[in-house]
Amino acid sequence: MWLGGNVPIVRPPKTQWERFRTFFSPQVNAAIVGWALALVSGGFLLKDRAKVQDLQHDKLSLQTEIGRLTTEKKSAEDRMAFYSSLPFQVPTLVSNLNYFFLNDPANRQQLTEFFLNLSALGTNLVGELRSFKPSFELALNGTNLGTFNLIDSPRPPQIALHVRNPSQITAEHLAIDLLAPLDATNVIAHGWASEESGEMGGYHALLNGKTEVIRRRFGHWRWVAPHSLMNKGIFVVPNFAITNYNGIYLPVDIFVSADRATTMKFSPYLMFEEGREKMVVLPIQDGKTIAYPK
Repeated sequence: MWLGGNVPIVRPPKTQWERFRTFFSPQVNAAIVGWALALVSGGFLLKDRAKVQDLQHDKLSLQTEIGRLTTEKKSAEDRMAFYSSLPFQVPTLVSNLNYFFLNDPANRQQLTEFFLNLSALGTNLVGELRSFKPSFELALNGTNLGTFNLIDSPRPPQIALHVRNPSQITAEHLAIDLLAPLDATNVIAHGWASEESGEMGGYHALLNGKTEVIRRRFGHWRWVAPHSLMNKGIFVVPNFAITNYNGIYLPVDIFVSADRATTMKFSPYLMFEEGREKMVVLPIQDGKTIAYPK
């Protein structure tokens, strides 16, 4: 029996719905909504970033295409300018011929002068025709190459090429072929394509302290320029690194070619320290060289 005091309030237990609604308070609801918005906005940002990257890629492709078309336009204008000038040289030749046949020069001196003028005109025309094609200058490891080159090199050697077009004519479809007594497994040549092996060749190596001749087939690699090389332009060719080579020098043949251009050959020797000490390398006929021990 209850004798007095406050009457305790007895509340019924909460239902599942009341517990669920209590857990999702306004603060919790706000946090959930915030996270949901962040996820949605993040998804849109990722999509927008992908679109931006696609647009940047398209822009770069268009810029590359514009550069290629500009180069081709310049090359076509160069060809047109040269061929357009040829007809203006014809009247001089015809005038000289008319003078010769109409006036019938009586003395040998006049006849000689005429043929000298005609020869000079032909020589100039041949010179212009020869100049109307690309030409190349090649640098290897910072050294400008000529007909005969001995270049000091550390081990392991690397070949870094810069090719320049000093002519007034754009070089199209420029390619460089490199031949050396190397295996494809012993080089790192990103950007170079391995071609069918070249002919047999030789070099010297130290075997048991003695200088011996090693005969083997030359490997062949080719690099093709990604676009035309405009006049006065320079290409930096991808590095060609050698990882394993036992010679005391490395003979290399390099060919540079392009459309309408005369293929140019360079045959440098990369000389290691022991090669300088033990070998003599001399040029001989037809651009070839000979190497023999001291």
